[in-house]
Amino acid sequence: MEGEKPINSHIQLPLSVLRGFSTKETIYNANNMPEKREVIYAMDFDGMIVKKDIKEVNTKTGYYSAQIEERLSEIETKFGDIKHKIRKLYREGEKANLTLNNKDVETVAKYCTLCLIRSEELHNRIRAKHKVLNPQDLAIKFYFDRQQELDQLISCDNITFVYLPQEDAALLLPQCGFAKFVCDTGVFVWVPIASDLAIVLTDRKTITEDGVFHIGHIEDGQVDAINIQMIEAEKACGKKVVYAKREKDLLRYRKYMMSHKREA
Repeated sequence: MEGEKPINSHIQLPLSVLRGFSTKETIYNANNMPEKREVIYAMDFDGMIVKKDIKEVNTKTGYYSAQIEERLSEIETKFGDIKHKIRKLYREGEKANLTLNNKDVETVAKYCTLCLIRSEELHNRIRAKHKVLNPQDLAIKFYFDRQQELDQLISCDNITFVYLPQEDAALLLPQCGFAKFVCDTGVFVWVPIASDLAIVLTDRKTITEDGVFHIGHIEDGQVDAINIQMIEAEKACGKKVVYAKREKDLLRYRKYMMSHKREA
């Protein structure tokens, strides 16, 4: 609507996911007044680590229209409810199998598909090829126009939630939002949604026939291998930053990041 103030949009990583990698801290503003903020740590391929307010991570004012922001927000809110449901089951000591309803399946599929579509690189390619001014809105609108067809590409047979119970290790978050693994047993796409929780999409059935989502655990020795793949995914898609909940989670990989600095 004309006259509306442009929204400071998160381009690819939604606020609901950034919160899963953030901590709350009290800082002092320019007027020396205390403010509580949610912060996340970021490291580039030069090994530089900075602390950022999650409301300012990978954002651009007016990037998406108010209408598109509203539709994205609806999915992110529902997706946050699913994360809460999984954590509640762990806190209550329930078994590691979780039955979700069809609406939950649709929400997970929507979030994973939108991870790909909310790519600034994709939007820039659309702009260059088709000479349009707002490729980001067009890409998201195209998804919503054909979401039933696109969501069928991801089913509950292909989804596993993976939980990381260790206190001394944590998942990294690439700016592109996901990492792809190709191995002898198939193709796996890891979509971290918190420092201790990820969605894993596979190209084959990994669960039972009765429609339950499986929740697995990451073993101690697997965390480094997974995080290195997150770094490699970041480099492959031309990004320059990975995020983490704690500074020490990044310091663990600083040497690796600097030795694999992307060539100009």
